Amino acid sequence: MFQSSVFGDQKNLLFSDDSTTFLLASSDQHTHTDWMGPVYYNTLAAMDCNSAELPEFLRWCVLSDAEQRKCVSMATAFMLHDLTPKLQCVFGDSLPHCLQKIQTKEADAITLDGGDIYTAGKSYGLVPAAAESYNGETDGSLYYAVAVLKKSNSEIQRLSDLRGKRSCHTGLGRSAGWNIPVGLLIQRGLITPQHCQIEQGAAGFFSASCVPGASVSSLCDVCIGDESGSNKCVKDKERFDGYTGAFRCLAQDAGDVAFVKHTTVFQNTDGNNTDGWAVHLQSGQFQLLCSQNTRAEVTQFRHCHLARVPAHAVMVHPDTNHHALYGLLDKAQNYFGSGESGVFGMFESALYEGRDLMFKDSTQRIVGVADRRTYQEWLGQEYLEMLIAMQCLSSAPGQSFYTLVVAVFLSSLSSLLAM
Repeated sequence: MFQSSVFGDQKNLLFSDDSTTFLLASSDQHTHTDWMGPVYYNTLAAMDCNSAELPEFLRWCVLSDAEQRKCVSMATAFMLHDLTPKLQCVFGDSLPHCLQKIQTKEADAITLDGGDIYTAGKSYGLVPAAAESYNGETDGSLYYAVAVLKKSNSEIQRLSDLRGKRSCHTGLGRSAGWNIPVGLLIQRGLITPQHCQIEQGAAGFFSASCVPGASVSSLCDVCIGDESGSNKCVKDKERFDGYTGAFRCLAQDAGDVAFVKHTTVFQNTDGNNTDGWAVHLQSGQFQLLCSQNTRAEVTQFRHCHLARVPAHAVMVHPDTNHHALYGLLDKAQNYFGSGESGVFGMFESALYEGRDLMFKDSTQRIVGVADRRTYQEWLGQEYLEMLIAMQCLSSAPGQSFYTLVVAVFLSSLSSLLAM
């Protein structure tokens, strides 16, 4: 029954030649979709582009008025090109509120930074469905967290030399600007927070800092506020906020080190930023401080960095058809990815008086997540361990980093076994 060779050169006649026996379908497999399973069925349905098989709407959770305005523009632009599913904008009062909405299926998607991906996966059960690429290629879904110094500053040659120095950070809880450098300093035993008080530990290590969003006063000492001098140390309003802001903090001598991503120096030097504070800066004026306690030129970020960081990812409920989501964004970026249409730019935020709205402004393409389909797989071991160093999984003050790693490993193993 399972042999075709005797009938000529044909294969798989009536049945697959690889078959060995027949099995009875189980009692819960009543339809072709039951037999195929949701993952395989959704994959084929998305590739088929049959609108009847796709969700009617994709609900994006936004966190600010500026994001809401951009989301509405994006929904309108998508509709003009008959892109499906249709985009809807759902407003969240806070990030936890958005994550809860996605968990309860009141919303479908949100783009998150690495630290928030950890929270979304661990506490809300969300999974990555698509990701940002910063060089237009698939491997661009990773970037490097770096520590930038002025080349003229010879006092800092190793990580331990940062003690007592002034630091510039992108913001509290941000990957390259906070989670990575502080997590690494904790791992190295240079910062020893008591009772999981991470901010206080960092404040005791650096002499002064700008960490937008921080609650400890010394972590806001070198911040300068907005153009009017108000909103000092307030996220999204502080002039030293974000990658460019942290680098500006260093460039204007408010800090001795800036924790940013590897592209930040190039984006703000050599004439690439025409703002008054940056227009005369040259990339050759800066160097990187390596995790190996050496220094290197800013072009050597692949060998001199604090960590490889996972890019921002679009997080969804596990039941969401992530193939349909990626298919929508992939088609849309063919029209709106370059920002040259004159109507809408997916990776532009200036028109909405904000930065990094819905997607990072430095994004060049949206890419798939391949087989990295859990938050642990997306974050990777190196980055995950640094996040764990920042977490308080137990109220016991003496809990060691090794204990935290083991606890998260067992938790991850349990999740995998339950799949």
